[in-house]
Amino acid sequence: MKSEIPDQELIVSSLLYLLTRYAQYGEKTTAKAICEHLEILHNHPETTDGCLFNTCQRLRLSWQRAMSSGAKSAVCDGAKSVPTDYSIH
Repeated sequence: MKSEIPDQELIVSSLLYLLTRYAQYGEKTTAKAICEHLEILHNHPETTDGCLFNTCQRLRLSWQRAMSSGAKSAVCDGAKSVPTDYSIH
């Protein structure tokens, strides 16, 4: 049985919800789901190149690094100490 690929818009909507949920509660399981959704969006057939493709790849790596640090607040606190990366797009 072939699994159906979700619409790109559904993935983005789910990702926005997860990001908001993480900002509210900081749950590690939510951070893991964010990484998974960024990977799904990065590999989606409608995301083959361009700024969304690059953004998903870079954000997924950032979230994975933050998760591996083990600190609940690493994602949010890390953004304060790192200069803004304007080359994402």
